[in-house]
Amino acid sequence: MDIISNKTYTDVKVEEYEQNGWNFIFTKAGMYNTSDLDMLQDALTLQGIPDITNGNNCALIYNKQFNFGFFVNPKDSLYLCNYQQRQQNYLDIKNQFRTNKINYISVVPEQAQLKHSNIWKQKQNEDIKILNKISDTFYCSPYKGTIVDGDQIKYQFQRFKTIEGIKGKSIFENQLNENVIKTELDYLTHIFQNKSLLFYSEYTEEEIPLNNLTQENPIKWASFITLYEDELGDNGLVTCEFRFRVMADCFFGLIRNYLRVDDVLIRILDTRIYHQFEWDYILRDYTHREASWENIQKSGFHFSPQWSTDQNQSFLIQNSVPIQLHINDKIYFKVG
Repeated sequence: MDIISNKTYTDVKVEEYEQNGWNFIFTKAGMYNTSDLDMLQDALTLQGIPDITNGNNCALIYNKQFNFGFFVNPKDSLYLCNYQQRQQNYLDIKNQFRTNKINYISVVPEQAQLKHSNIWKQKQNEDIKILNKISDTFYCSPYKGTIVDGDQIKYQFQRFKTIEGIKGKSIFENQLNENVIKTELDYLTHIFQNKSLLFYSEYTEEEIPLNNLTQENPIKWASFITLYEDELGDNGLVTCEFRFRVMADCFFGLIRNYLRVDDVLIRILDTRIYHQFEWDYILRDYTHREASWENIQKSGFHFSPQWSTDQNQSFLIQNSVPIQLHINDKIYFKVG
């Protein structure tokens, strides 16, 4: 169930492709207005929300035969900025090895700090009230995509079809209200905390075959969406995006949450998914890269004004940011 926006969009774009029994559906629309952002923030119990949140930018990778879907959307990513949800959904798949709780996260990121935050902490002022933080105000989400099945996939697939049928009109007929918020929170709790009855995840040391992602294996279809971004009050940048492509024998996707806090740190949380069409599983690769600004400079990287405004800056710097965690699992969907 998705947050229902009351905004009327006139630029809804739906991209769809089908191959080897899989449907690949992307929706792209404008960013949420202030009213939408306020309601989404309240519904997800967040202290803040990115200034640019493309709430209806979504991707659905769907296999009808096995009722299996891999869903990417900004709402679920932001849901995992709430500290309580992070703690409840963390799982060490390497120690557990196999689980039916497939929408777990692999890392609980530390809250980043601005350059001069320590100075403020050292100031003694009884008139300043320190608020307890309930969410990551840098929006650095450990989101790995949302695996859906059964009724969930039927709902999501119908939603995309509905959007496609009303291009140029309001995406949703209803407006957000308290009942919708309660339904949304119940749905998110079910998706992230309950165990799947159909699919399971298993730890693996198998790696994505990068040699199959070269120009020798041409791309037949591709798409890209930005889920959200924020300039952190001119103190850096956070972005969350999904890049996806289909080849003749496989598909590959990358969810990247990129955080740049100027003069402090770079953090990159990557989820890569890879599937060869004859497999009965999706290979999911999770990588956490992080380093301080100072250490990256010592490694030889030059922080230039040109780099800081480049839309591909995360890819230009990634090899200068060391890996802190790398863990893979297989998501089996042909069970039984």
